[in-house]
Amino acid sequence: MNSVVLFIAGGSGTRFWPVSKRNFPKQYIKLFFDKSFIEMSYERVIEFVGKDNIFFILPESQKGIFFRHMPYIKKDNVIIEPFGNDTATAVAYAILRIKQNFNNTIVYVMPSDHVIKDKESFYTDLKLAKKYAEKNLLVTFGINPSFASTEYGYIEVNKEIERNRVFKVTSFREKPRKSLAEEFLKKGNFFWNSGIFVWTTETILEAFSMYATEIIESLNKYEPRVAYSRIKPISIDYAILEKAQNIVLLKASFDWDDVGQWESVGKYLKKDEYSNAVLGNFYSEGTENIISINRKGRNIVIGLKDVVVVKEGDDVLVMQKGRSKSLKNIVKNINKEDEV
Repeated sequence: MNSVVLFIAGGSGTRFWPVSKRNFPKQYIKLFFDKSFIEMSYERVIEFVGKDNIFFILPESQKGIFFRHMPYIKKDNVIIEPFGNDTATAVAYAILRIKQNFNNTIVYVMPSDHVIKDKESFYTDLKLAKKYAEKNLLVTFGINPSFASTEYGYIEVNKEIERNRVFKVTSFREKPRKSLAEEFLKKGNFFWNSGIFVWTTETILEAFSMYATEIIESLNKYEPRVAYSRIKPISIDYAILEKAQNIVLLKASFDWDDVGQWESVGKYLKKDEYSNAVLGNFYSEGTENIISINRKGRNIVIGLKDVVVVKEGDDVLVMQKGRSKSLKNIVKNINKEDEV
């Protein structure tokens, strides 16, 4: 059975403000590596499926930045949404488009902004996932949790299908409070939700027909902009995965980092003797455990610890570590103000 990769490449640029913005989301950032997240994601799978079998879906408002950043991608491999409408609509629209050219095929659905360095293990896991997807199962990749994170969704499993590798999924859990995350960790049958999925076009379309009928009916009946305006924004997890019964989890053997917030970038930056992680010119006194980023000017930080300081253009972020949820909410409000 043929295979394609589908990268979800939209986003609103809230988590890495002020470096990322609404029309310059995280996947285009080159702060921490020589290449952007989306470039690394693309190059990671070329050897696995070939260039012609790699697709991207993104909103029309980000079409310009995508092609400026990725000019070598064929236009036929880029699926343009009229506007962002969450992941369920994006996946359904993309699958319908892919099915026109490939009929029934394996589709690997992935974020375009994660870091995976162990390509060999990644390919091994993708091949194993294909084996189960060909059995008309919906496959999700689970990350074995290393600590009680409150920043990831969790997937609960029970029955072991393939020893210590593949499990039957019991439930999907939203990002938990700290005490619940600690409980998940102790139980040992919870995994972080990686956002990587594998299925055939027929299996996922059948699931949409069963659990999210309005999405498929609208996309089949109306032209894209009208269809999108009629569909309520909802994630693929809520629309399909929390309802379907034919879901299995594959325990990832590869390294994985979603680099989901400013607090997570310290490991990729140079650190001084006081655990200050720095990019750009940084001057300090009495500071500890600071993340400082300023690519064109100087950051001076005095007498603070556990703080994120980021300067980009005319915008400045000063944030206590652990407050990323507040940043996301504030940037959403800024985006709304900008629309008025």
